[in-house]
Amino acid sequence: MAALCGLTSMHKIWDKLFKRGEFTELDVDEEVAGFAELLRERNARRVLDLGCGAGRHILHLSKLGFGVH
Repeated sequence: MAALCGLTSMHKIWDKLFKRGEFTELDVDEEVAGFAELLRERNARRVLDLGCGAGRHILHLSKLGFGVH
């Protein structure tokens, strides 16, 4: 039960960070830009996001026309 209390507090921490705009940076690093190019070369149309971050990479890929799931 104590572990669940920790999850609740982490949830509150993440909510505060998002409200402050800490994760609105939309700059995409070279790695993601290169990955998008690789996807295009292979005629990929869809990308599966595993949800391990704030979503800025998947937002970039969506803007480039990839279907994101």
